[in-house]
Amino acid sequence: MLKYPKKFRMIGYSKDFPTPETLKAFPYLKAGEGLTAGVHDGCSILKEEAGSLSHDCDTTGGSSGGPIVAQIKGKYYIIALNNAERFDMYGGAIDNRAVKVSFLNRLFGRR
Repeated sequence: MLKYPKKFRMIGYSKDFPTPETLKAFPYLKAGEGLTAGVHDGCSILKEEAGSLSHDCDTTGGSSGGPIVAQIKGKYYIIALNNAERFDMYGGAIDNRAVKVSFLNRLFGRR
């Protein structure tokens, strides 16, 4: 995965989408805050550690559990689920974490 920068997409229902500004530009988005899925197209997996991935996909509160997908030979596959954002003591972002789907499959006895 580290060999494929900016090849992933994260889909989620973050609390910051749609924003009031977005709604002005797209008045047909009527679902409300946190109810319309957003997509970050072109994010990267930065590193892998024991079934956990570090990624640079755009996240915020409410994005936990959102799938990170990859297109492989014309088909989309969920490769990980976002589960946390880590911040330093000043509130600056350190990184985003995700759980690899292959790890979840092993955990639940699937191949």
